[in-house]
Amino acid sequence: MPGDSFLPPMNESSFKKRFFLSWLAIGSAATVGGLVLGPRMNHSHNPWLCVVSAFGVFAFSLLLCRIVLMWVWRNAGVAPTVLYFSVPVGAAALGAVFFMRTAGPTYLFIEPRALVGLTLSMALLYAGALIWAIGVGIRRKKLGNFKVERRP
Repeated sequence: MPGDSFLPPMNESSFKKRFFLSWLAIGSAATVGGLVLGPRMNHSHNPWLCVVSAFGVFAFSLLLCRIVLMWVWRNAGVAPTVLYFSVPVGAAALGAVFFMRTAGPTYLFIEPRALVGLTLSMALLYAGALIWAIGVGIRRKKLGNFKVERRP
């Protein structure tokens, strides 16, 4: 028997559930924490459009999390996990902040000082995505190599 055919210590559904719930906790804490702490640092408020865009990026990261966890279960590795999860989340966060910084004051009548909450929220979400992806990749690599049969 080859060395790649032992049974893993946990099954795929428990792996995905465990790490999806951990991302749900980390991502929601980062999003809400940034939206709460941002205005406290600048004596401003969060416009409703900033709150909607922050939670939109978080919802995108939740959808991406499921896909990345399915992929990571089949292919052990730390670098691809960071590449396929953190980079798209960071790009979406940068896109939301860039859009609100350029279009907010001009077209949406949002003062630039009110965007501190969104910026902090997106920075914390990206940092959380990096830490989470590294942790998931390391944990999956520790499980070892095993054959995963493709579903029909």
